[in-house]
Order: sequence, then C-alpha cells, then structure tokens
Amino acid sequence: MNAEHTPLLTNVRIYRSIADDAYRQMSADMEAHVRPGPEGSAAVVKTFDPDQLSFKQAMISVVFTCIWLEAALHLLIVGMLGRDAYTNKVDHSGYRDKLTLLGCGDEELLVNVERLQHARRDLVHEKAHLEYNDAGQFTGELRTAQDEAENARTVMLAVEKWFGLPD
Repeated sequence: MNAEHTPLLTNVRIYRSIADDAYRQMSADMEAHVRPGPEGSAAVVKTFDPDQLSFKQAMISVVFTCIWLEAALHLLIVGMLGRDAYTNKVDHSGYRDKLTLLGCGDEELLVNVERLQHARRDLVHEKAHLEYNDAGQFTGELRTAQDEAENARTVMLAVEKWFGLPD
C-alpha cells in the first residue's frame, strides 16, 4: 500500500475542537459580564467575574491551540517534506522555525506565532517569582489571557488559510 494513502490516526481535529469550544465559552463569559453604562451613554460597565470563567477558558483556548499547532505542523512537515525532514532538531524548534521550514512567508503570522509561543510557555511554566525584582517591584510583561486567546485564534485561522487546511 502506498504510504500517502495509508489512513492516519491523529487527534488534530479534537485539539482544534477543544480550542474552539474554550474560545466560544470565553467570549460568552466575557459578554455575560458587560452591562450598559449610564442611560444615554455609549459606555459599558464590566462586572467582576468571581469565578474567573473567561480567564480559565482563555487559558484552555491558548494551550489547546498550541497543541493543535504542534500536531498540524508535524503533519504538514512530514506530509510536504517527508518523514526524514522531521528531525529531532525540527521537533525541538519553535513554531516560527517550523512555519519557515514549510515556506510560510507571512511576517504578521510569524510575529503572532512567536507571541503565542511565549504566552503558552508563560501559562504552562509560570515562574511568578521571576516577574519581580529584588525590591519586590513587578518587572514582567502584563498580559491578559483573553487577549492571548484572541491572538491564538488569529494564528490558528491564519495557519489554516496559509496551508489550505480545513477548519
């Protein structure tokens, strides 16, 4: 049997589904905590979410988008360049390097994917003490999980469009 016609068992669509579900739930949770401002005003009031539901869903969305991206890039590299192209060095390289290896020249996507990789690393490997200097002042980068989930979504859609992947 020809290898290119061999069925392949992969969870890539499940990872995307989990990222999609979390993103939709994050958006709904954020919307649920917005109220109209004073009458006649275009302002809105964001209410406190004591359970941090949108934050939790945003983190799930970011992490599962990255899991999807790793799986999709592996499939693309092996599918386009062959099994031998997916070396240990490629496996341990960053998303930008993998996209570049595949011929992606979309600089905006490459910048966004680097941002996504940093956000994922910081979420999964939190090092809270390293965010403060010896004087106890915060010196880290202040981000919101919801903004990072928006970026992750942008990356996912851009990768799918660039490589003609089904959504």
